[in-house]
Amino acid sequence: MEEKPNRYKLTEYWGPRVLVSWYSAFVLIGLIFFELPDGLIIPLMGGVMAAVSIPMTQHVLHFQKKNSGHMKRGLYDSAVFFFWVFGLFGTSFFLTGAMISIFNSSDAFGIFFFLSSSLFPLGIAIGASKQWEMRDVFKT
Repeated sequence: MEEKPNRYKLTEYWGPRVLVSWYSAFVLIGLIFFELPDGLIIPLMGGVMAAVSIPMTQHVLHFQKKNSGHMKRGLYDSAVFFFWVFGLFGTSFFLTGAMISIFNSSDAFGIFFFLSSSLFPLGIAIGASKQWEMRDVFKT
């Protein structure tokens, strides 16, 4: 059995910690500056989207187990890597867009919305990194 690559280990270890601290901080910021309904719902919505994307990605990759007779390990590795890169790219794309909106907009609530919900694609990368161990089902 091969050892899991460091990129997946780091994502699996640090990803949930980053998400929990990010959304906890934005719940506090939202409650302080935007009061109860909006300041609480928006970060919780982003957290739920991130939490749901982890098992959704795992389910999509687990579905390939039914096709394990027809699929090679290299193709499965490519699928896991695709979801991992897609999650990290989506996270960086949304976070960069939210950072740019700080300088282009004077709408504080819109900036709060984009910043607080920008890390939800990280859940896709976490789900993909957790499914790497299933690669041993597929033939080489």
